[in-house]
Amino acid sequence: MKLVVLAHTPPPFHGQSYMVRILLDCARHPPDDGAGAAGDPMSAEPTSGLSALELVHVDFRLSDSIEDIGRRPWGKLGQVFKHCARAVWARVTQGADTLLYIPAPALRNAVYRDWLVMLCCRPFFARRVLWWQAAGLGQWLERDAKPWERWITRRLVGGPDLSIVLGTGTESDARALGSRRIGVVPNAIPDPCARDAADLVRARAARRARQRELLAPPAAGADRPTEGEPAMVRFRLLFLSLCYREKGLFDALEAVACLNRRLAARHAILRVQLEVAGRFYLASEQKEFEERIRQDDLCLEIGLRPNAPGAEAAPAVRYHGFAAGEAKERLFRECDLLVFPTYYEAESYPLVLVEAMAYGLDIITTTWRNIPELLPAEYPGLVSPRNPAGIADALEHFLTRYEGAGLRRRYEEYHSAGRFWSGMRSALFSLESATDSAGRATFKA
Repeated sequence: MKLVVLAHTPPPFHGQSYMVRILLDCARHPPDDGAGAAGDPMSAEPTSGLSALELVHVDFRLSDSIEDIGRRPWGKLGQVFKHCARAVWARVTQGADTLLYIPAPALRNAVYRDWLVMLCCRPFFARRVLWWQAAGLGQWLERDAKPWERWITRRLVGGPDLSIVLGTGTESDARALGSRRIGVVPNAIPDPCARDAADLVRARAARRARQRELLAPPAAGADRPTEGEPAMVRFRLLFLSLCYREKGLFDALEAVACLNRRLAARHAILRVQLEVAGRFYLASEQKEFEERIRQDDLCLEIGLRPNAPGAEAAPAVRYHGFAAGEAKERLFRECDLLVFPTYYEAESYPLVLVEAMAYGLDIITTTWRNIPELLPAEYPGLVSPRNPAGIADALEHFLTRYEGAGLRRRYEEYHSAGRFWSGMRSALFSLESATDSAGRATFKA
C-alpha cells in the first residue's frame, strides 16, 4: 500500500506537526514496542497477511511560526495550489492511489482551505483517509455553519474511505462527514527516557515523600525549620503549551495563588511554584500574564532561610519562553507535576500529556473531549474546565494524600511509538478488507 501524506512537519512545532513527523519516522524505521519478538506487533515488517506500507510525504506547510498560523489566509492560496500539485504529481509518478490528509479544526478559513485541497486532489485519488488531529468540526457544521457551507463541506471533504480519530470522544467529527470506516488510534511519542525511566520514577517518589514529610505537623517539642534547612520548599508545577487562555494558563495561575494562600495560612514550609514554557499567541494575553504574576499573591518568595549560606529566592511563577531540546527535557525531569487545564476548542488529544506520562510526571488536567481516555479510570487529577479552585483542590490532594497512579506504566502500555505504529498500520490496511453490508465500520486499532 502506498499513500501520499499531505501534511506539514515542524516548523512550526505543535502537536499536529510533531505527530506527522513521528508517523513518517515510524514508516522509515518501524519502532520496537519492547514486547520482544513473541508479543511485539512490530517485531516483523510486514506482518503476516499485510503488504508493505509506503508513505510519500508532501509537506503542506503554510506557516513558519506559531504566530503566523491562521493569519493572511488569502495570501497563502498560491502555496495551497503548489502543495496540491505536488500531491497529484506524486500520485501520477509514484502510483500512490491513497491520500492521507489532516482536516481543519472548526475555523471557517481553515475549512475553506480544505475545500480547495479536496477540489484539487480528490479526483486523482482512489481512496481518501482523514487523520483527525483537531476536534470540533462536526459541532461547527451542526451549529455555526451556514447551510451552503455545510453542503459544500460534506460534498468536497465528506465521505472519506477511512477516518482515523484519536479517541472515542471525537468520533462525532468523523461521523458528521459520513466516514465509511472509523479507526481509533491514540497519539504517541518515542520514549524520551528509556534508559533511566526506573531511576527517574524512584527519584520522583523520594522527592514526593520528602515534601509530604515537610507538610506533616512537627512532632511535639520539635522546632522547624532548623538552622541550614530550607525555610520554604518548592513543589514545582509545569505548564508547557501554547500560552493561551483557553489552554488553561490563567486558570493555572489562579490555582497557584489560591493554594499558596492556603499553605501560608497553615504555616506550611512548602510552596507551589509554576514553571511556564511556551510562546504566547496574543500579545494582549502576554501583557495580562506579565501584569498578573507581579501581583502580591503570585510574588511569594521561595528560598532558603534569610542569611543562610547559599540563600536564594524565587518568584511563584517563572516564564521560560519556548522550550525545546535539553531545556524542555530538563523541565520535565525537574518538575513535580504537569498542570494543563485546557478547554481549547480544537483540543483533541494533547501530546504534552503523553510526554508527561513518559517522564513519569503526575498530571492535573480537565475532562475536556478525549482527555479522560488518556488516563487511568477514576484518575483524581481530572477537573472540570474553567475551575481554578478545583485545580487547587486537586493539587492539595496530590501534595498530601495521593501516592501516584503509575503514569509511566500507562505510557508504556498505551502510548508508545510501537503501539501507535501498529495501530496506524492496522487502520490503514483495513482499507483492503470488506466493510459490512451498510458500508460502514468502526474499530479500535
